[in-house]
Amino acid sequence: MPASRLWQEGAAAVAEFVQILDEHRKTCEREGKYIEADIAKKRLAELRQHEENRRQEGLRSRQIAQRLGVEEAHMLEFQQARPA
Repeated sequence: MPASRLWQEGAAAVAEFVQILDEHRKTCEREGKYIEADIAKKRLAELRQHEENRRQEGLRSRQIAQRLGVEEAHMLEFQQARPA
C-alpha cells in the first residue's frame, strides 16, 4: 500500500474519531457531566495538535523528497553535459 494512501486513511480515521469524541463531549455537557466533558475536550486538543504535527511532518517529508529529486536531476544533467 502506498505511503500517501496509508497516510490519508490514518488522517480519515483520526478525523472520524475526533468527530465522535466531540459529539461525546457535547452530550456530556448537555447531561451535566462536566468533568467527563472537560476530559474529552482536553483529549480533543491533544488529538488535533498531534494531527497538525503529523500533517506538518508529512509536508516536510514531501518537500525533502522533491528537493532530492531535483538535485538528482541536476546531477544527471551535469554528468550528461560534461565532455567525456
